[in-house]
Amino acid sequence: MTRRWRILAVDPGNTTGIAVVDMAYPAVLETHEFDYEDVADFMFNPIDRGAIDEIVCEHFYVDAETLKKTWQADTFDVIGIMRYTAYILSIPYTHQPPSSVKKLATNDRLIKIGWWTPGQGHAQDATRHLFYRCVTSGLIGFEADDTPVFR
Repeated sequence: MTRRWRILAVDPGNTTGIAVVDMAYPAVLETHEFDYEDVADFMFNPIDRGAIDEIVCEHFYVDAETLKKTWQADTFDVIGIMRYTAYILSIPYTHQPPSSVKKLATNDRLIKIGWWTPGQGHAQDATRHLFYRCVTSGLIGFEADDTPVFR
């Protein structure tokens, strides 16, 4: 039996985007947008969540500009849920900087690989984190013409 690898990526916030990929061939992507309570329900309901092997989350920076724009306490709560889930499941938890993710996970690349989810901005941002993690871990590579491919 082929080992499946499921990665859950998160764009935390008042509306949280979640993207999950099952890297069994062909890779299957599912996306969600939740408020705080629904994030907790999703993460702690094993029937919905399924087996997760790794959690990837946007690193949320708080600086003077962040405080001027908004204060999103739910963001920290969602990050806490993710870190706790990774701890309980004894799986890797990774923070990723949004600036690096956006440079690599362009709209064009997501469209080419079939991971474009129009109308779900937060879920799309989670998908960008998922794509970035798959590239940096060697699960996705690029053809000579910059087309992303599963490895």
